[in-house]
Order: sequence, then C-alpha cells, then structure tokens
Amino acid sequence: MVKQHHARTLHLHIGETKTGSSYIQANLFRDRALLRQRGIVYPPGPNDQDMIKNPSVGQPNATRPFLIERTSLPRSLQNIPRDHDALISSELLLDEIIDGGDLSGLNNSMARPFARVGLNRLLEMANAAGYQKLRLLVLIRDPIPHAVSWYNQIVKIHRHTGTLEETFQNFGGPTRVARLLSDAEHLPDVEVTVRKYESVRKHLMETFYSWLGIEKKDHAALTAPVINRSLSPIELALQRELNMLLGAKAPRLAMHPDFHKLKNIGDAVVYPGLQCQKDMQSRLEPSARFVNQYVPEGHEYAFDLTEGAQPEGLYQVTSEQIDFLARVWSDSNKAARRERKRWPSRARNALRKIRNLTHARSKMNYPLQTK
Repeated sequence: MVKQHHARTLHLHIGETKTGSSYIQANLFRDRALLRQRGIVYPPGPNDQDMIKNPSVGQPNATRPFLIERTSLPRSLQNIPRDHDALISSELLLDEIIDGGDLSGLNNSMARPFARVGLNRLLEMANAAGYQKLRLLVLIRDPIPHAVSWYNQIVKIHRHTGTLEETFQNFGGPTRVARLLSDAEHLPDVEVTVRKYESVRKHLMETFYSWLGIEKKDHAALTAPVINRSLSPIELALQRELNMLLGAKAPRLAMHPDFHKLKNIGDAVVYPGLQCQKDMQSRLEPSARFVNQYVPEGHEYAFDLTEGAQPEGLYQVTSEQIDFLARVWSDSNKAARRERKRWPSRARNALRKIRNLTHARSKMNYPLQTK
C-alpha cells in the first residue's frame, strides 16, 4: 500500500562526479517498482534500459534530461501523483543548482546549458509543483583522487586535451559543496546530506536507500560488471594523444564494447607533482573545513599528498591493442574506407609521439615509457 504524505518531498541525488552515479541509477531503474511501493516515483531517463542491458558501457548521466528549466520543473515531475514523492539522480545537478557555480575545469566542448537557478529559486519551483520539501544527497570524494579520476573521465569520454596539472588548478569540488551548504543554511525546507564516497562505496546502495528511508532487506544491489573502469597510464596517454591528433574525430576507446575485454597493461594511477597537489590543498582547504562541519565522523574531506605510483619497466603496447584501435575506428567510420586503411598507421604515430614527449619530459607528465 502506498503511504500517504502530508507534505510531499522532492529527493535529489546531485553528485558529485565519479561517485558511483551510473551504478546508483542502474539500481534505481531496476527498483522503480519497489520505490513506487514506498511512495517514491523515479522518472526514468532515456539511457536507463541500456544501462541494465550493458552496464559496463552505458553512460546514463550523459543523456539524462536536465532537471531544472528556467522557469519551472519539467512536466515529468509536475505530473507525478499527489500522494507520491519524486526522486531524481544526476551528477550534473550540483552545477545546475548552484547559482553561478563553476564547471570544475571543463573545456568548451563540454559546456552545457545549465540553468543555474540557485537553491532558493529551486525550492520556489518545487513548491509551485506541489513539493513542500527538498532533500539533497551529495556524495563527495577526497579532492586529490577525485581530481585524478575526473581527469581520467574527461580524457577518455569527452576528448579532453588539457594536462593533469591544469585539471588540478581548476578543480573545485569542496568549493562547490561548501557553496551549496551555505545556501541551504537559511532554508528550513531544504535538507542536505553529505556522505563520503570512499567511506560508503562498499555498501553504496545500502547507504542510498537508507537516505530514502528504505531498509536494506527491501532491495538487492544490482549485480553487474565493472562500470566505467579507469584507463591504465598507457591507455590514458594514448587517448589524450589521439584527442590532440584527431580532435572531434578521436575515437573514445572506453565507449567501445570491446574495451572492457582488452587486457589492461599496468594499473598504476598517474598523479601530478607534489607541488601541484600542495597548491590544490592550499586553495581548497578553507572550503573543505567548512564542509567538514556538516558531515559525520569518517566522512570528512582529507588531503593525502602522494608522489604517485611510479610504474616499473616498460609499458609495451601490443598488436592486440593496435588491432583494437583499428576496430574502433572502423566501427565509427564505416563509410570512410580510406580512413580505415590509414587508422593503424595513425595509432602507431600517436604511440611514437607519446614516446618522444615522454623522453623530452614535456607537459604530458606521464611516468611511463613505451616501445
């Protein structure tokens, strides 16, 4: 039986990036009947069905409709039955909600039409749609590994060509979360819950459903292959070099179904120099201290400086990987036969350029060698 609500609530899971959003959304789509039984409607996005079928490749955040319009909430939220709450999940929402929030170093090709209405205006629109309360869940990560993971994401998915150091210089996770919490301080009908991804990742859905008031016994976490695995150092270097060589035509290696079947050569994580990390710490520490006032013990931001992993020996790119690159190019350019023929040589040229840049100690900052 659906429980009756005296005051309807709009539940918003708003990120941050790289905190398991794809996995959460796959579970929510699978459990939407359970959620409705508990009085919560989860309007599905266009990619949710694909996420269930092939969760290792799907990217539901990329095509999920924006929650906020310039003057009102979307019709899908306005038409939810009056005796139900609503739930939206998207890591893009934090930047929409923060009035004047930054994009954390995204390049121009990733710019999106954020409404940036501000938290107070969002509450007004929710009230007009029949929701009396806003409940927000923010999953945070420690800034240094978060920035590394975010850099990996924008290189492999969004054809980013900037350096890791530039990403660290622009990264603003704690600043954005602090702004949200500051805006919510004087809004009694807005509740913000902050949890640290590193502390809950092993029981992510239990934490999420607990936030919704659903007991763990009421659901079973979705069993799925690894979603959105990171690139190894050599793969990261190769993808960035392809982005620079080919621009918008660069194949997104990690989006190809065969990518997850490919042998992962080297698991080391690439970090920038210590001074770059210290500069980030100095810039973000005041915001981190502010956020830490609002989180329970074990969920505070921390800055663990690291010299990073220094891979030993050579990372050799195999013929299997070259063949994989040729398949990616072929699959995405079936009408351009001459490009298919030229692709293996382009891939080898990219590898050669990476090797030369590495030896020259350029801005690439990849602690690896290739042969």
